[in-house]
Amino acid sequence: MTHTRFRLLLAALLVTSAAGSAGIVAAAGVSVADVQVTPSAPAPGEAVRFDVTVENTGNADYEIDAVALRTYEPFDELTRVEYLGTLIEGGSMTIPLTYRFDDPGVKNLRVVVYGQINNEPVQRRFPITLTVRNGGPQVLVESGDLTEGVESAVNVTVSNGESEAVNNVEVTLRGEGVDVDRPRRVVTALDAGTQQTFAFPVTPTTAGETSLEAVVRYTTTNGEHRVVTQRLPVSPTDLREDVAVTARVTGDARPAVDAEVANFGNAPLTDVTLVARVDGEVVARESVADVAPEGASEATLNLSSRDDAAVEVVARYTTAGTSGTAATTVDYAANPGAIELTGVDLEREGGAVHVSGSASNVGLSAAEGVLVRVLPAEGVDPARPYREFFVGRVPASDFVSFDLYASVDANVSAIPVEVSYIVDGERRTEVTNVPMDLDDPADSADDAGGQPVDPLILGLGVVVAVGVLALMGYAVRNSGR
Repeated sequence: MTHTRFRLLLAALLVTSAAGSAGIVAAAGVSVADVQVTPSAPAPGEAVRFDVTVENTGNADYEIDAVALRTYEPFDELTRVEYLGTLIEGGSMTIPLTYRFDDPGVKNLRVVVYGQINNEPVQRRFPITLTVRNGGPQVLVESGDLTEGVESAVNVTVSNGESEAVNNVEVTLRGEGVDVDRPRRVVTALDAGTQQTFAFPVTPTTAGETSLEAVVRYTTTNGEHRVVTQRLPVSPTDLREDVAVTARVTGDARPAVDAEVANFGNAPLTDVTLVARVDGEVVARESVADVAPEGASEATLNLSSRDDAAVEVVARYTTAGTSGTAATTVDYAANPGAIELTGVDLEREGGAVHVSGSASNVGLSAAEGVLVRVLPAEGVDPARPYREFFVGRVPASDFVSFDLYASVDANVSAIPVEVSYIVDGERRTEVTNVPMDLDDPADSADDAGGQPVDPLILGLGVVVAVGVLALMGYAVRNSGR
């Protein structure tokens, strides 16, 4: 009896084991072969279709109860379809699922197929990663370096990459710790495949980390109102004002002052003016271009009305809405045309003194209308043939010779010679006293016949004189007869 019961139990276990093995083999043939997602990069609110293909390569029919779309961590069910029927062995079935995602971003999803084989539950899962892009116009916010108190341009670009236009586009830029000039811009429409950039003048009121927020509102062609927001982190820096002025004098006759304004700060210089002052008086002024950070601008200051002076060069400017100055000092020396008498020589000719020499221009510009003449003075009178001599034009660093004559008394120590010329449109007159370096006239006469007289010649002269007197006496006596 006992042996009979054991044989019956063993037979039951074998039948159950065989049935279980057959179910496992049948379930192993069920799979999710593929899931096609259309479109592959949807926009928020756009219908997304998931075509789920289920295959049965096992040896038993598969009853499909439902197919669901779920999120992964957390496990939330998004949509499902039910009562799909029987998938026979060796067959396949494609089940469509549709869902709309409200927000952009990466979506980790699972397709879950619920069914049974021989009344035993069988599930299959298929992972999907989907990126929902920002739908409608895309927004890009761009900014350079920002400085506290300095106005800078921030660009907001709105690009419509969709197949249809968007209407009533409104762009607003805002942020904490910043002032935005005209923060709201509006355009009636933005066509498909086009973009538009809006420039916003932004002035940070404080330094430190903050963010700019661009908000774009628009209307779709079906009348739906949408909003896109884009943020840009920014870190305005503290204002650093560092301005230097340099100046140098060029080497001309009336040299100009070349001045440069250098900006070593982090904010641009605007309304820049260079001023030259002598003893507090403004003698020249020039406006220069705006100076960017780490940049420089130059100007030439004309000081033609000045001779020698200490010139203060001052830069006046505006940076970050406030006024500032920087200054330097340069020694200024003019070197216009100037006539000096050089190589002057005196010699006697007859009863006059011949004065000869050169009118030399020791300056760096030409002298015009040069005239040299002897000035009448006590014991000195101009004489012919040249009482005065017109030299004319003497180029810079050049000379022209002249000749003058004067009647001079014996006790005169110098001859006054006047030279006049025109430089920079102004006639200048100077007098040079030429020393009388000649020997005494009597001494000169002695020097002219100063050799000793030969006695023979002197005796011959006496004989000739006596003979002449004898002949004259003889002639007188004969005439008396």
